[in-house]
Amino acid sequence: MKSFLKDAKRSVPKDLWAAYSRFVVSVRDKNGKERWVRNSSKIDEAVESAGYFALRSNVVSDAFEALAIYRQRNMVEQDFNQLKNWLDGDRLRVGAVSVQGKLLVSTIGTALRMMMLCSAKKMENRKDKLTIPGGSLDRLLMELTLVRAEKRKNANAWIRNTIPASRRRCFELLQLPEPPRKFIL
Repeated sequence: MKSFLKDAKRSVPKDLWAAYSRFVVSVRDKNGKERWVRNSSKIDEAVESAGYFALRSNVVSDAFEALAIYRQRNMVEQDFNQLKNWLDGDRLRVGAVSVQGKLLVSTIGTALRMMMLCSAKKMENRKDKLTIPGGSLDRLLMELTLVRAEKRKNANAWIRNTIPASRRRCFELLQLPEPPRKFIL
């Protein structure tokens, strides 16, 4: 770089060269001529930590510990924002009582899902042939929604369609009996 600038009768100011010289590397091409190319790894390192970040704490003196605590707090805030989105918690649409009701329903639903997932995991570990479809509770529940029953036109009864073996295993994973073939109302 310096020789190139020297040939062009130009120079890089010392303060700029000191600040930015790490981002270029001198290499020789096939003809043995020196040329300068970008040092991508140094540029990537600089971009990753570019900008300034100030974190003040009157409780923790170690900067790295304070940063770890801050990041944990940030994760909690992001999860809380996600919960607000699930509950549709827009300030203009809800009051305190309705938020509490939505939170209760969400908590009960989450608890039921966790119980179902734990049950399925236990059964999966007990029996080799049983696996959770796609490794996901959502996928397992989607399989169960495909079980259908049709109302008889000439009787007050519902008849369940035949359940394939893959869906029967889903019932077994959740430790549920298969629904009866006929429902009479």
